[in-house]
Amino acid sequence: MSALAERNGDTSSRDETEISLAAIDGYGRLLRSIGGTIFTHAAKDGGLICEDRASRSRPSLWRVLPDGEILADAPYNFALGEFVAVKLPVSV
Repeated sequence: MSALAERNGDTSSRDETEISLAAIDGYGRLLRSIGGTIFTHAAKDGGLICEDRASRSRPSLWRVLPDGEILADAPYNFALGEFVAVKLPVSV
């Protein structure tokens, strides 16, 4: 159940995406470890996609699953010719 639905005792409409409380907790852990601004995008499964745009070359992305687990993005690195996972912050 989403934080909004729990607070209001209501469920969302079909046009809204509910974010799980565990995903919000995971986002909080990520935000505290980064210490900067993180842009978030709702995922249809109740999780979040988090984006740190501090790097001008390519933003770092993390996926917060509905159960609160944080996964690193693995973009393709053309210099190495392979997918390379973004490192998770130490405190996550």
